[in-house]
Amino acid sequence: MFAAVILAAGSGSRAGFDKCFEQLGDKPVWRWSYDFFSWLGYDTVVVTSSERLKLVTEAGARGIPGGETRQQSCRQGALAVGSEYVIIHDAARPFLTAEVLDRVKEAAVRVGAAAASLPMTDTVRMSDEGGWRLLDRSVLRTMQTPQIIRRDWLLEAHSHFADESLTDDIELVARMGRPIELVDGSPSNFKITYAEDFETARKVVNMPPWNSELA
Repeated sequence: MFAAVILAAGSGSRAGFDKCFEQLGDKPVWRWSYDFFSWLGYDTVVVTSSERLKLVTEAGARGIPGGETRQQSCRQGALAVGSEYVIIHDAARPFLTAEVLDRVKEAAVRVGAAAASLPMTDTVRMSDEGGWRLLDRSVLRTMQTPQIIRRDWLLEAHSHFADESLTDDIELVARMGRPIELVDGSPSNFKITYAEDFETARKVVNMPPWNSELA
């Protein structure tokens, strides 16, 4: 019913290094998510660059080459699995929990497409012709993964918007008029984007439960 697609094809330009293949604890960052989904029994595929593909397959994981954009890589992953629902997850989010995954799964089964997200806590302004306009943060959410989408909906949306390059997969199906639902993610499910985030991850990995044998 579910299969996991782990996206690890980014260049890591903002971090200044290939964050998904950096060592975190006793394994590379991408492996944390791969082991999590594999332990739960999901068919799991890692989508990565052609240059890094050998590192994935030699580690005993199933890997496929991605595309030039995140959207193209997601499509490649969805084509590589045959499940009813596709779990899309960023490899740069190594601290996903079963609690968050279950919330997204339940919502996806209910409406067809769902994603983890968090309420906006910072004050946000948007640039427009009049200067910097204050936005109402009470109606804003920051997006996370996993995003779980019916595979047929996802592939339909990818075909329809093949010429675009969106970084939020659930937006593709929303633009097709499909219902979506956002559920609470977790602050611990943060994305390693900058070098400072990696330093935080190094600290987290030495805390329970991530420093246990199961992790």
